[in-house]
Amino acid sequence: MDRSEKPNTNNTGIGCILGGCGTAGCALLIGIPLLLIGGLVFLFFLTPIPINFIAGLIEEDNPNVQIDTISGNLLKGFSIPFVEFPDEKHPDRINTLRDINVLYPNLLKGLKSKEFDFEEISVGSATLYVTYDSTTTEDTDPEGKPVAPEETSEPVSSDSGDQDWELFRLRKVDINNIELIDPEKDFRFQLDELTLDGLEITQDHFQMGQLTLKSSALDFSMSPLDIQSGSGLQTSSKLEIDAKIQPNKELHVIQPIQLAGNIEFLEKGNVKGRIEGFDGKFVLHFTENKKEARLKVEDLTLAEYFEVEPLLPSKINWDTTLTETAENVKIADTEAGTFYLGDALFTVQPGIPEGNQVALAVHQGDEDTLTLALHNKSDQSSEVRTSSFTLSSEKNPDRHQRDILAVLYFDSQFEDLGIEEQNRILVTLGQPKKVE
Repeated sequence: MDRSEKPNTNNTGIGCILGGCGTAGCALLIGIPLLLIGGLVFLFFLTPIPINFIAGLIEEDNPNVQIDTISGNLLKGFSIPFVEFPDEKHPDRINTLRDINVLYPNLLKGLKSKEFDFEEISVGSATLYVTYDSTTTEDTDPEGKPVAPEETSEPVSSDSGDQDWELFRLRKVDINNIELIDPEKDFRFQLDELTLDGLEITQDHFQMGQLTLKSSALDFSMSPLDIQSGSGLQTSSKLEIDAKIQPNKELHVIQPIQLAGNIEFLEKGNVKGRIEGFDGKFVLHFTENKKEARLKVEDLTLAEYFEVEPLLPSKINWDTTLTETAENVKIADTEAGTFYLGDALFTVQPGIPEGNQVALAVHQGDEDTLTLALHNKSDQSSEVRTSSFTLSSEKNPDRHQRDILAVLYFDSQFEDLGIEEQNRILVTLGQPKKVE
């Protein structure tokens, strides 16, 4: 080869890679992964596939659970036509929830801005079986008396880390036709409607819309509330409450009980307002001191509203100021008061009783003087009480309370009563009933 000829350094293959073909190849190398990532993001956040996949795993681990095909996505929320699962202890009892909706504006935006934001939570209907386990694991001493649990000295950390939410918002709650059933106790509760027109909570603001509840046992409504905190509490309006307890055999209510009133929130956690119920026979006034309230009861006979096994007082009249000490002990400063146990009139002693008693009442009979002491629930003494009151005789201090109640209510000795009357007395005293 002639040395004067220049070698051909133009390699066609290399030039193609570095030229136009190379640009397309680089675009493909970059674009394909991006498309794959974008597709995965789309599938994960904007389709129901991951939610249905999770539902499938739940059904696989629990063959008796059925979850209908879910629509929606993780980004905006989802809807479930129905969910069925058996009761844990009674597999033949099937719990059902229908038309479940959990919607939110934008999950990613909420997580980024630390906002817990829901557009809607709703349930169209549900049937749920409930059971109450009455067994306890309470420790006892050698004499069979309950022993208080030991206190632990482990500190509880108040540091919630960097995941504190700056806003909780729930724009709408709409729950309908919820039925709770306990076959063992023949208990059935029907929730017809529960709606909440918005709830928003921040560090210094609490705002709640109209709350409405309608059920087989209780109708309840509460007006919108807006509380702004700062140096103190300020409220835009009074909180209006209206409730009606319906006659219900599970609650032992035999005639409607109306409760209504209003509460206004003031600075430093104080409130003022008024709650009235039992056809105006019960009135509770909240003063501007949050630890003080005025209670006035006039001619209230509880047996007119409740049909229960314990023996109840009748014709209750009580005018008292209720306060709470710094140690959270309830104190009643009685102005005046009377009530009946059977046909015996008891007079509530005025002023503040000594010790851990809420009230002290005395019956001056022809043959004996009886004293009833109403005890404070916060009494932490070592004495173990089975009821909230004690009844004693001045003439015979050793006289048993059940004998006193037997004479007051049935004009007979306890041992001469039938099993039903004896059990009513025992239940009133918080003692086990006799086996029939």
